[in-house]
Amino acid sequence: MLKQNNISYLALFNDFDIFTRNNQFANQMPDRRFFFVYKSEDTPYIGFLQDIIKATKINGDDYRIIELSENVLLRLGVFFENELCESIIFFGFTNEELGFPTNFRKYKPFLLREKSFIIADSLSIIQPDKTLKSALWQSLKELFNIV
Repeated sequence: MLKQNNISYLALFNDFDIFTRNNQFANQMPDRRFFFVYKSEDTPYIGFLQDIIKATKINGDDYRIIELSENVLLRLGVFFENELCESIIFFGFTNEELGFPTNFRKYKPFLLREKSFIIADSLSIIQPDKTLKSALWQSLKELFNIV
């Protein structure tokens, strides 16, 4: 995992809400080490996301893919409360949507309360763009210590 001195670090916030109309994930504790979160409009690109995950060589039992629609509440506090969760990668979300207090750069891993994050463009934007694919891969290599 990332070393704190290599990336941005903030030790703030107990809870963030992403979308607020449905409590589907509100009380669910994370049960994996790594989470890949994307918006439902990118569902046609799920194969692309699976290829990305396969390239990282993460064990299938260590990650979960979460699809969110605008009607779903994901309480980030549950990730912070659970020691098992290490990293969350968001596709297609803005800093404002995530409720982050500052503008974290896309494709630049950062730590927040001892959890690693990456914010990336949506899968539909990344998939056809070689430059964005490369930026995503570089950030994943840093996050997962891939040589």
